[in-house]
Amino acid sequence: MRSLAFLLLLIDVSHSNDKLEQPQSNLAQATREDARYGTVMSKTTIMALAFIGWCCPLLAQEMPAVSLPGNLQTAVWHELNKQALPEFVADTPSWPHAIASSEKGMEYDKVSGSGYATGSGIYSGGSDYTGPLQEKILAGKVGVDDLVVLKSDDFKNVGRFQIVSHSPLSELKTVVFQIRIKGFPPGEHFTPFELTQHVFPVTLSYNQGAQHLPPSSRKLVSIKLSGGFYEEIYALQWNLESATGPIREFAIRWAMYPHGLTTGLRVDQGDVAAPPLVANKESGTAVE
Repeated sequence: MRSLAFLLLLIDVSHSNDKLEQPQSNLAQATREDARYGTVMSKTTIMALAFIGWCCPLLAQEMPAVSLPGNLQTAVWHELNKQALPEFVADTPSWPHAIASSEKGMEYDKVSGSGYATGSGIYSGGSDYTGPLQEKILAGKVGVDDLVVLKSDDFKNVGRFQIVSHSPLSELKTVVFQIRIKGFPPGEHFTPFELTQHVFPVTLSYNQGAQHLPPSSRKLVSIKLSGGFYEEIYALQWNLESATGPIREFAIRWAMYPHGLTTGLRVDQGDVAAPPLVANKESGTAVE
């Protein structure tokens, strides 16, 4: 039933008689490589492609390598699907265990809400959007002026997640977090993950504290139509020069919007303060 509801929502927000357009994000200009020049997709085609993506693993864009000054430590999560995580297929209050990364000492875990492994990624079921902005959200027409009435109660049982580093890079000064998501089309002003950040900000805390630091910069790396889904890669960066004392542990926490599929994660750490993220000017440009 969950997969059927997801497919119906994908169809509902797609218009078979309209062109798929790619408006620019208000947070950062992105690489938008899909059918923005007049491709028309029927509801039947979208449903078929979405069903394939829901059930089966799909090829995904690589999260770009990060160029940071000084020493660099990188952790990546690629195999976030039921084939690699068969014990994560049930939507339980907590996961059987945290998911280790390619780098020892870093783990990805669910804090609360909905999140379990499917053929293409970690699916955050939650409930459909509610509240006065429901129609605008599903139609991708939420504007800047609408944000004042957007409440967390409009996002029921969304998945809340975290990445914890138990052994950060010595003299840590910069952290860059990338997330790769498959889900709804971008709206006129926000991608789905950008909109979610206005309600559930992405934060970083360290040494088991409650600093809840917002990122110092962020950017939409790319968004493109891929296997029936819009695949979004988003990057956020923290400058930790002003952190009090050495950082012995840190945690990045975020929320996933209803029916979003997380297909990849990446965290880069540097021991030198890096310049802020800037918008890409061409496809394939690495995070700067």
